[in-house]
Formats: sequence, C-alpha cells, structure tokens
Amino acid sequence: MRGYPLASAIFAKIRAHFPRLLLLCAWVILVLWLALVPSPPRMPSLLGWDKLQHAGAFSVVALLAGWAFTPLVARSLTGWLLGGMFAVLLGGLIEVLQATLTRTRAADWQDFLADLLGAGVVYLAALSWYRRQAG
Repeated sequence: MRGYPLASAIFAKIRAHFPRLLLLCAWVILVLWLALVPSPPRMPSLLGWDKLQHAGAFSVVALLAGWAFTPLVARSLTGWLLGGMFAVLLGGLIEVLQATLTRTRAADWQDFLADLLGAGVVYLAALSWYRRQAG
C-alpha cells in the first residue's frame, strides 16, 4: 500500500502469520456451529459436563487468539490480553445468538461464566509465564 507505511506493515504481519489466523477462524467457526446447532453431539462421562466443555472450548479460543494476535501487537502480553478478550466477547455473542436466533438453545449466564473461566485461565497462564521470563 503506497503512501500508507503503517497499513503496509500491518498487512505484512498479517500475511506472515496468516496460518495462525486461519486456525483461529476455523476453531471459531466450529465453536459457533456447535453452539447454534439444534442438537449438538454429546460427549461421554466427565467430558459430557456442559460447563467443562465451555471452559475447554473457550480456553482453546483464547489460546489460539493469543497466539494469533501476539505477533500483531507491540507487547506480547497485550496480544494475550486481546486473545482473552476476544474469547470472552465471542462467548457473550454466542449466548445472545442462542437467545435470539435459535428455538432449541437458550442463553445461560453459567455457560458464559464457564467461557470466561476458560479464557481467564489461558490469560493468567500467559501472564505467569511472562513474569517468570522477566524475573
């Protein structure tokens, strides 16, 4: 992009890390599909516990988002914070979509708390790792 060096630099970073962003997009699409289909697949035993599934799915969202966003920002920890915020916002959006677009699914604040917990664990792990590296 001629005349826009900042935009060129941003697009160059995105191109360089496109596989990370693509993996994040694929996971987000899978999570959205599972959250909005009328009858999602059931998992056996402990993995069948709905809140554990939410925490696990959104910890992966936060992990992939943090991994994808970190190279795009000046400070690595900021990328992990953005990744966690992305996961939490996605969790909130899903609850709104379940309440408004589906007849067989319902919004549940406990699901959102499980999403928040999953994303928070990833951010706290990243924070702990960066503090150990600095100290």
